Amino acid sequence: MTRKQTDPEEVARLAGLGLTQAAICQALGISRTTLHRRKRESRAFAEALERGRARGAAAIAEALLHRALEGNVQAQIFYLRHQPCWNDAGPAPEDAYEPDESREALLERLRRLVARAAAGAGAANPPGADGL
Repeated sequence: MTRKQTDPEEVARLAGLGLTQAAICQALGISRTTLHRRKRESRAFAEALERGRARGAAAIAEALLHRALEGNVQAQIFYLRHQPCWNDAGPAPEDAYEPDESREALLERLRRLVARAAAGAGAANPPGADGL
């Protein structure tokens, strides 16, 4: 029986689209058993799956952040709720929204909060510690 060849970049592309491993198997024309065996036997194959997933997640995160910074409130809420520094109880009183605050000031506050979360300082710097 001949072994069906799979291109690692095609595996990465399919994983980056968010396909499940079962869907990747269908697209490649291989069984799930074959996929699991190739992950065990080939480091390049296993890494292609992981690389693809990471690329897909990064593309979505970048698009979400772009929409949030453009002022899309739903994107801002979704982004912040999925950050380790966010607390659903709401912001600390010093972080509370001020009705007379300009749109630019709100966007600047969001940028600083996003930068703090991206730097992994969410736990180290409690809300309000840096003037947010």
